[in-house]
Amino acid sequence: MGKSHDLTDIEKGMIVGYRARGGSISETAAFVKCLSSAVVNVYNNWKNQEGVQSRRANCGAPRAINDRGERRLRRLVKSDRRATVDTLTAQMNQQCTRKLSRTTVQSTLLRIGLRSRRLISAPMLASVHRKKRRAFALQHKHWTLEQWEKVAFPDESCFLLHRIDGRWRMRQETSENKLPETIVGHQQDEGGIVMVWCMFSWHALGPLIPVEGTLNSCAYLSIVADQVHPYMATVYPENDGAFQQDNATCHVSKIVRAWFDEHDVPVTTLASKFPRS
Repeated sequence: MGKSHDLTDIEKGMIVGYRARGGSISETAAFVKCLSSAVVNVYNNWKNQEGVQSRRANCGAPRAINDRGERRLRRLVKSDRRATVDTLTAQMNQQCTRKLSRTTVQSTLLRIGLRSRRLISAPMLASVHRKKRRAFALQHKHWTLEQWEKVAFPDESCFLLHRIDGRWRMRQETSENKLPETIVGHQQDEGGIVMVWCMFSWHALGPLIPVEGTLNSCAYLSIVADQVHPYMATVYPENDGAFQQDNATCHVSKIVRAWFDEHDVPVTTLASKFPRS
């Protein structure tokens, strides 16, 4: 018959479970094949640990902002999304008998998931833009995969080489603002930016074309004249493909549309201010 220190964790769990279901000490000892004193020690230790955990969950001072205060804080945030922590603290203290600190309000905001984040940039849409976007979505709602395989998409992207765009953050003390690792260099006249243009479809990825300077109508036309026709002829030899570009000004200019009409390239244009991604 084993003593308590000879029992494994599985056997101790069997003792706790058997006793919790109403088994007597002798029945539990016979079931686990151990001494009755081992059953008493294991079960008492488990009860004491459970009591400590329950008391530990209720220890400490009560929160300065209870559930009702959290709901009020949520309402204040939703009424003014751009309110600072100082403003929210002042508003919370207007109806609280106990004054709250800025740190308490900030920690509560983090606990309930109301973190401060950057605004998302999006185009300004009028009602006519929304109608056109909805019409485009309804028109292509039931397109099959085979239909989308017949579409080639172009796009251009900018890449920063030597500088950042202000979205990086670094934790530092006030006296460390001149350290080399806290300074990022930049070039004059918007240097360090590379723009590239590419075509892609379900079947193939086109070449990556660097864009020199600003992508205006003339620059876009020179790229289209060199790249679109060879790509479409190679990927869609049966002339059953379509070229779908977005609604940038250089894409829908008169000289660009005239080139597509002259070379009989099927073109579909997205709705006005349609998101690219």
